[in-house]
Amino acid sequence: MFLHLHIPGFHAAVHQAIDPTLRGRPVAVAVDAGDQAALFDVSAEARTAGIWPGFRAAPARHRCPGLRVVTPRPELYHRAHRALLAEAVSATPRAGGRPGAIDLDLGGTEVLWRHACGSADAGLQAVWWAERLRDRIRGDLRLPAALGVSSRLRIARLAAFAA
Repeated sequence: MFLHLHIPGFHAAVHQAIDPTLRGRPVAVAVDAGDQAALFDVSAEARTAGIWPGFRAAPARHRCPGLRVVTPRPELYHRAHRALLAEAVSATPRAGGRPGAIDLDLGGTEVLWRHACGSADAGLQAVWWAERLRDRIRGDLRLPAALGVSSRLRIARLAAFAA
């Protein structure tokens, strides 16, 4: 079984997680602080307002007056990714990916988690892990986690994006 963990708008979500004044507000991460800076990531709230990566900062602010544009902080993204990986490795050592998207291969771990989740079925164990990871990531890291579970990795990724 495979589990895919996806954080929508990862870079913007990290800013929202560390700065309480940004939570629930549209946030975009731009290359620099200029009006012509290209946005490379946006929060879910910004997407709802019609802002997408690739917009320039000035037109994005015009479309969404409440938009907060922040500059990149790579050290925060690395720390958040390491924290996500640490959560993923609690389920299986076969976890990896890029910031904001982690794949977990749960194959062969069924014996380890049979008693913890109350089932020997690999699919039920994967769903149990997905719920546990989602709750821990949302609670401890304050990041909006979407997870997908399937016996095929590609389907797990699609399920996470659809969630």
